[in-house]
Amino acid sequence: MFGLLLVLKNKRVPKGILFITYQCSYAFRRFTLEFLRGDTPRYLFNWSTAQSDQY
Repeated sequence: MFGLLLVLKNKRVPKGILFITYQCSYAFRRFTLEFLRGDTPRYLFNWSTAQSDQY
């Protein structure tokens, strides 16, 4: 993710694209990494609590 942000920083992109790229990639990575955790109970679609928004 850091490498992608560095590449985009050095290119001419519209204002706000770097921020949106970071936000989307962070959310996607966080969602996918939740599948690797084994310490949380699973709910519908085999999602954890953090993925299914059932706090």
